[in-house]
Amino acid sequence: MDGLPLWLIWLVAGLVLALLELVVPGMILIFFSLGCLLSALAALIYSDALILQVVVFCLSSVGALLILRRTFMGWFQGQVSDVVDDGYDNSPEGALAEVSKDFGSDGFGQIKYRGSFWKAVTRLDHNFVVGDKVRIVSWADKSKTSFFVEKL
Repeated sequence: MDGLPLWLIWLVAGLVLALLELVVPGMILIFFSLGCLLSALAALIYSDALILQVVVFCLSSVGALLILRRTFMGWFQGQVSDVVDDGYDNSPEGALAEVSKDFGSDGFGQIKYRGSFWKAVTRLDHNFVVGDKVRIVSWADKSKTSFFVEKL
């Protein structure tokens, strides 16, 4: 056979697939890379048996994919936590804030919390003025752009 030896072609293909795994999500290409590397070994030992190399590639790639993928995904995806993580550092519930804009008779106003200004809502019987300290009870809406607050 002229040109590059088959074992080198299998080896290069395996290395290229391994590198592609780093940029393509899904944890699939690494198993085909493993199949190529095992086929390179088969080509090194049995240089004239192309059919054998293809069979080694198919069986080892699919076999490794079926057997090892779940294990590998567990290693790289980490553990599932029962704690709800909404992407915020800490839950604001119970935190103290300062009123930055008087609350009107409609119960709406503004607070300063962690250096930012937030819309806030309170019960109608509470009347907060600038400078009052309040406690954050919860988020006021699902968009997490405003808080329910109460008196200290």
